Amino acid sequence: MIKVGIVGATAYTSLELIKILLRHPDVDISYLGTRREGDFKISDIFPVLTNTLDMPCSQMAQDDLPEGLDMVFVTLPPVIAMQYVPTLLNAGTRVVDLSADYRFQKKSIYEKWYKAKHTDPSNLKNAIYGLPEIFREKIRTAKLVANPGCYPTSAIIGLAPLISNGYVYT
Repeated sequence: MIKVGIVGATAYTSLELIKILLRHPDVDISYLGTRREGDFKISDIFPVLTNTLDMPCSQMAQDDLPEGLDMVFVTLPPVIAMQYVPTLLNAGTRVVDLSADYRFQKKSIYEKWYKAKHTDPSNLKNAIYGLPEIFREKIRTAKLVANPGCYPTSAIIGLAPLISNGYVYT
């Protein structure tokens, strides 16, 4: 079984991710972390999960994240996500970041578009853009996968065959 955690578990994106992970026969959701205070279960936030996943959520701290997980999905907002990713990577955990914090390999481009300082530039160059239609083999071994956004995905999927067959020049 693949032991999976979700950092930012109370985000709507997490609900959809949980639904997908629950259908995977080899995944064990082992950790649900949140920035919210208090004792509650994920099904308290998302009643649709009642009797399906009644797991407690843990309040997380940047320097005190769970160990022993094979993979963690980070579903925190941009700028916040990069505060947690280095700790996870340093613990040897594979990370899939669903924010935009690792989508650009150049710090200057990130800072231009998001109007925020990137505090983890050393991991930018190691992030693999998580578009399996194009980067499947790199994703298989990546320690950090930057999940692409919906708008860029729609453009890239349409343009990739044209570029690779020489109809569009970059």
